[in-house]
Parts: sequence; C-alpha cells; structure tokens
Amino acid sequence: MPLLVFCLLLNGGPEEPGWRGFALPRLQERFSPVKATLVLGGLWGLWHLPLLRVEDNAGHDLATVPLIAMLLWTLAGFVAYAFTYTYVWNRTRSVVICMVLHAAYNTSLGALILRPEDELVGGAYVKLSLILTGLLWVAAIGLIIATRGRLGLGADTATVRASVPPRRPGAPAGPRPRVPTG
Repeated sequence: MPLLVFCLLLNGGPEEPGWRGFALPRLQERFSPVKATLVLGGLWGLWHLPLLRVEDNAGHDLATVPLIAMLLWTLAGFVAYAFTYTYVWNRTRSVVICMVLHAAYNTSLGALILRPEDELVGGAYVKLSLILTGLLWVAAIGLIIATRGRLGLGADTATVRASVPPRRPGAPAGPRPRVPTG
C-alpha cells in the first residue's frame, strides 16, 4: 500500500490529468478513439523513454542494436497500454480512476515482478519485455475488437464528433463543442 500511495501521488498518477484529462478528449474530437490512442500512446511512450536511461543498468547488458530494438519494443508497449487508459477514460471520464490505474501498474511492476534486480539483464530482460508487451498488445487488440474500435466511447459522442466540421488551417479556434457524457 505505501508503494501504491507513492505512485498515486508522485510516480505516474500525476501525469494523468495531462494525458487523459486534457490531451485524450481533444485528440478524440479530431480522430477516432483508436487513432487518438495511437497518437497519445506514442507521445506517452516518448515521454517515458528518458526514464529508461536513468536506471542503474540502463543497457541491461545488451549490445547497441538489441538495446535500440528493446527501446522501440518498450515504446510499443506504452502505445498498447494506452488502449486500456482510453477505454477506462471513455467509460468513466474520471482522471482519478486513471491515476489509480497508472499507480497500480507502476506498483505491480515495482513490487510484484519478483526477481532480483541483477537478473534483469540480457536474455532475461528481453524475455520479460517481450512477454509483458505482447500481453499488453493482446489486451489492446481485444479491447479494439470487443468495442468495435470505440474503446468505450458512446455512439452519441461519436455522432457529435463526426458532425463537427474540421477547422480550416489558420482559422481562429472557436468554442469547443460540448460532447455529451453518460
């Protein structure tokens, strides 16, 4: 519980007002939930890549080319994981729930993957990363299929978004249309 509270208040949780509370609704005004999630997931992953370089053994005892491949695979993992956030956000419109989800994920990675730190190198690191990211993509594809690409966004919201004409480049921004929730 102390690690969960730490993650909720200081490690991951505080990102969610920006990612899901601000960016995701605006992206979904312009793009489908799947496209919005791909864009946001990519940005979210790029945001986290520098954090991977500050670990004690940032290279995980991998040569340069495999390490770059693993960093790209990690980026793909963030994109896949973003689909669960989009689904949760679209169903609840709750930044707090997204913060708890983020904190729970960080806590599980930090506390529940029971392995000595010095063993997370070379082939063990690659295997764990492949499995984790692979499972995230299975879940993401499952959500896309189960929701027919809506990722929890209601049909009435999709209709409102589709009826808003795109803004011409360089045109002044008008008031944002209110998207019904509920």
